[in-house]
Amino acid sequence: MKGQTAIMEYMIFVFMAMVIIFFVVALIFGYQILQGSSRKYSAVEENTMFALHKMMTTPLISTPEYQKSAVLEDAKLTVLTCEDVEQLFGEGLWVQVKAFYEKPDCTGIQNLPQRLACQQVRNDIEQTESRECTGSGQNDYPDCGTWTFCPENRKERMVYRSLPVNIYRKMDNTVMLGSLTVGVSGGAS
Repeated sequence: MKGQTAIMEYMIFVFMAMVIIFFVVALIFGYQILQGSSRKYSAVEENTMFALHKMMTTPLISTPEYQKSAVLEDAKLTVLTCEDVEQLFGEGLWVQVKAFYEKPDCTGIQNLPQRLACQQVRNDIEQTESRECTGSGQNDYPDCGTWTFCPENRKERMVYRSLPVNIYRKMDNTVMLGSLTVGVSGGAS
């Protein structure tokens, strides 16, 4: 009986030692894996911010009249292609520039013809805002408000960052509010 107790104590000791060793090894390797993942995310985050900054400051799509602030020129955006974006700012990017139009408020209008006219103007503005500026000869420019580059690069797992920008509408000689969104691939989707 004494021999059996000693063997049982030895087995429990070995089992506990193995559990502790396994826990320590898992802790060390788990920490390394988490650090690697964190570094990868930080690198993707830096790439996204770098692409945003580079796009806002490049003279290739901004207008020379407004060099001190983020002003993108619509005519330059319209002729820009996905190949240009990838060559200038890096491969695997998804970029969208969206203009925001001022829409009339039709809620307080009592006169029915005026309210219908106001609603029609509002609907036209919403259609223009969502219309893609392709520059492919479809005569959509300047009656468009969205420029999307490299839609085939868009993946489910991307890091997206958006910043407000001004968009210089060359045909109207006006500046309007917009947003610049850049997506950078964060790995396999």
